[in-house]
Order: sequence, then structure tokens, then C-alpha cells
Amino acid sequence: GIDSVVQDIHEQESTRKAEKELLCLQMEVLANIESPADAKQARMEYQVSQLAEKMKQATTGNIISEFEELQARWHLSGVVSWPLSQSLESRFERARRAIDQIG
Repeated sequence: GIDSVVQDIHEQESTRKAEKELLCLQMEVLANIESPADAKQARMEYQVSQLAEKMKQATTGNIISEFEELQARWHLSGVVSWPLSQSLESRFERARRAIDQIG
């Protein structure tokens, strides 16, 4: 019934929100800029999980390709409700501008 449809919509938005938050975090790490206070723990966990992988790769050429991959994933990550969208778009755009200034 309608309740299960509403529940599915909420679950899908929750999944998209989590994906967008991770993409924002990845862009902030790539741009070497601060993440919001409520994302500090997630940022630390992400950085620790990526440490070994990053050490194996040359960092110079990878910033551009990682940047492009994150942008593509962002555009494919779907839509979330307006208040969430506004906040996440702002975070992602701030990181994107910082990366643009690096390159």
C-alpha cells in the first residue's frame, strides 16, 4: 500500500543522502579543506581506510582523475529533498572550487 511506497521513498533518499555525504567528504579530503564538524569522525575513518591505498599510488596525476570520477559519481547519485540538497550541494561546490584553484 501507500505506507510501503512512502517507506521505500524514505529509504531511497537515505541511501542517496549517505552517498552524497561520502562524495562531499571525498571531495573535501581531495581538496584538503575542512569538513563540517559533524563529519569529522567519518572523515577520519575515511582517511584511515584510504591511507594504504593512497600510499601505493602517485598522488600528482591522480588528483585530476579522482576529481573527475567524484564529479561523475555526484551527478549520478540522484536527488534528495531540498534542505538536504542545498547543504550537500554547497559542500560539494566548495570542495570543487578549492580543487579548481589547485589545478
